[in-house]
Amino acid sequence: MAQNAKDIQLRELKDLLRELRETNQLLRKTLEEAQKEKAVLRQERDNFKEQVDYLTKKLFGCSSEKGACEIPGQMNLFNEAESEMDPSAQAADMHASTEQPEQTEPESRPRKKRPTNEERFKGIPVKKVYLEPSADECICRECGARMEKIGTEFVRRELEIIPARARVVEYYSVNYGCKNCRRNAALPNIVKGKDGKAHMMYGMASASTVAWVVYQKYCNGMPLYRIEQDLGRLGAEISRATLANWVIKNGEAFLLNMYIAKYEEGNQFNHEELRTRKLLLHKKEIKKLKEATTKEGYSIVPLKMYLRHGIAKLLIGVAKGKKMYDKRASIKKKEEKREARKYIS
Repeated sequence: MAQNAKDIQLRELKDLLRELRETNQLLRKTLEEAQKEKAVLRQERDNFKEQVDYLTKKLFGCSSEKGACEIPGQMNLFNEAESEMDPSAQAADMHASTEQPEQTEPESRPRKKRPTNEERFKGIPVKKVYLEPSADECICRECGARMEKIGTEFVRRELEIIPARARVVEYYSVNYGCKNCRRNAALPNIVKGKDGKAHMMYGMASASTVAWVVYQKYCNGMPLYRIEQDLGRLGAEISRATLANWVIKNGEAFLLNMYIAKYEEGNQFNHEELRTRKLLLHKKEIKKLKEATTKEGYSIVPLKMYLRHGIAKLLIGVAKGKKMYDKRASIKKKEEKREARKYIS
């Protein structure tokens, strides 16, 4: 009986020992996982701290190129020559420039030839300024005779930048009329001076102004509000909305002052009768129409509008306006027809 009790107790102790070992292994695994997670969190903390330090220096640090770079690992592009200068290397370079060159093999890659001033400024017009001596200096000090011109000598070359200027150009038509026709003829003969067509139908933007705005926006990457400020410094108060209209309307085609009646059942979602409507044209078509209208007397006129597959189509053409004598002939024909109808009736 006592032997059985001891066996039972021994088995219970063995079971307890096995459970303790399993618990110990589980705790070790949990501890290892916790240590790994702690290492990952420590690495993330270090990364975030490094980012915070970098952004803090980026935001509140010195932004001048003269200041020293304090960001670790960041190269300095402005003081490289001073930091890399070696007096011994300079002395060796001076010695090498004075001694006789040794015969060495030519380099496999030839050096790039330095461009001359004529090559660097070949696209810029050249203005020659001749420096004339004064009248007193042209008298010879030895004999007192008048000196004569013997030639010119090059002194220096300068690059001159002409800043942008703005001016308002007003066009006035000078009119001429015939005195005899004014007294005797039914219609006076009047001739008016013409300079072609304006660059834009509405507004005072010239071709040079629009080209300057487009160049500043798309070539120099300037926003419209900075272009507005530049024009203000030149003395022209033009809003950025007007500048935007110039940029848009000079690259597209629009239909102006065409009346389209409202839809009777459109309610509040109806359209405006005389609103400006954009024409869907390709770039080549717009360029072709622009070239056609540059000729004197030619303009684009709408000929026909129709619907096709639910889309409004517009037939346009390039037409030439009548001259003054053509108009007088048309008026004369209309008057003759009107008088003929009176006699018939």
